[in-house]
Amino acid sequence: MINRNRISITDAKRVIQQFTTIAIRRTAIRMHEAIELAGNYDLYAYDAYVLDCAMQYRTPLLSLDKKMGEISKQLQIQLLEVTK
Repeated sequence: MINRNRISITDAKRVIQQFTTIAIRRTAIRMHEAIELAGNYDLYAYDAYVLDCAMQYRTPLLSLDKKMGEISKQLQIQLLEVTK
């Protein structure tokens, strides 16, 4: 985002600092569910894993990817949007 002048270095540092407060849980990948999502929505496997985790744990999705945001709405996953 810095390379595309979408965010300043100061804001990027703030984002990183806030990111460290997010609780992260390791979980097993549900391959069948992820493959189905990848096939149905033309996604990379990693994106499908992330969406499946959000559905499985009923947690909001934090993503800057426009396609992921659109798909999350279709799947009724709450999307946390980044605002300045």
